[in-house]
Amino acid sequence: MKALRKHRIFEANEFDCVKSERDVLVLTREYPFIIQLYAVFHDFQRVYFLLEYATCGNFYEFLLRCGTNFDNASIHWFSGQIICAIRYLHSKLVVRFHLFYLLKNDQFFVCLLIICRFIEI
Repeated sequence: MKALRKHRIFEANEFDCVKSERDVLVLTREYPFIIQLYAVFHDFQRVYFLLEYATCGNFYEFLLRCGTNFDNASIHWFSGQIICAIRYLHSKLVVRFHLFYLLKNDQFFVCLLIICRFIEI
């Protein structure tokens, strides 16, 4: 679960960014290489994004655990998943985003961070 403090969202004038993030995650539901958003709700202090659980955690931490044991086949596997996710986002006219990578078993997920932008047509 991702919890965002409302007062920080408004202080940093990030309301549109949080809304865009939610919109993109809704748009990409059912796509296998992007983390799934199950629900969005809020209380007086926070906005909550209920996201798919990534059992292996953060990809960066996974890389640190692997050290130099990361072989070419693994590099090809993970980079292919990243490319597929970015290509899918671009096909949906999402062009600016920050990515956070999560792992669930051997499946790689892209989790969007708070600045997603759509192309205006």
